[in-house]
Amino acid sequence: MTTNHHRTVDSPAGTTSWSGHRLLARLLTGALFFTLPVVMVGCNILAPALYLIHGPEKVQKAYTLDAKRATVVFVDDRRNQLPRRSLRQVIAEETQRKLLSEKAVETMIDGRAALAATAHDKSTDPMKVTEIARAVQADVIIYATVDQFTLSTDGHSYSPAISMRVKVVDATNEARLWPKEKNGFVLTLTLATKQGFAPQSEADLLKAEAEVAQAAGLGLAQLFVDHEATEAAGKVSPQAEK
Repeated sequence: MTTNHHRTVDSPAGTTSWSGHRLLARLLTGALFFTLPVVMVGCNILAPALYLIHGPEKVQKAYTLDAKRATVVFVDDRRNQLPRRSLRQVIAEETQRKLLSEKAVETMIDGRAALAATAHDKSTDPMKVTEIARAVQADVIIYATVDQFTLSTDGHSYSPAISMRVKVVDATNEARLWPKEKNGFVLTLTLATKQGFAPQSEADLLKAEAEVAQAAGLGLAQLFVDHEATEAAGKVSPQAEK
């Protein structure tokens, strides 16, 4: 019988719920259909004007990170879903790049340091998540464990998908900040299907895997930053486990 050994995290310190998508202002839209043609006589730009006034549809972040606290991203692969270890760092690097560019966090600890800290991790006795954070002098750790990573969900077409369970943990106070669910926030990301496309060489395969990992990193970061729906890493179907 095989026994799964999991990294431990203490009880939640608070709760935050997934916000979903913002709705467009219907009353304003209705008013514009009556007023804009008056001030734009002879101009066929009503639809673009509406788009400019409303802006692209926004997706709200699921959780707000404390920008003042040093944060590290650690991607785990306890189920050996990733084809190679280096993809863990590709995911982490894209996440930290996006968080820094969006100023969601002021100080990011390089994810490579967290991976190095666990280089001699024992599968039967893995480091606690908070221990990983403290080993690299991080106050907060974004912990994501990969449950699925595939380039084809149907075995025929190029239809990449990745699923991760995500937690934000306070290393200083030994507490889970988000989500309230013990098993974490399940983030499932599906990329666009490319009919008739398939990697033709080892180089093509490595490139495709890296692109999916980068998309996963972007999707992970977008849990913590507001963003336009058109900028989403892929089709996201988040679900919190009970």
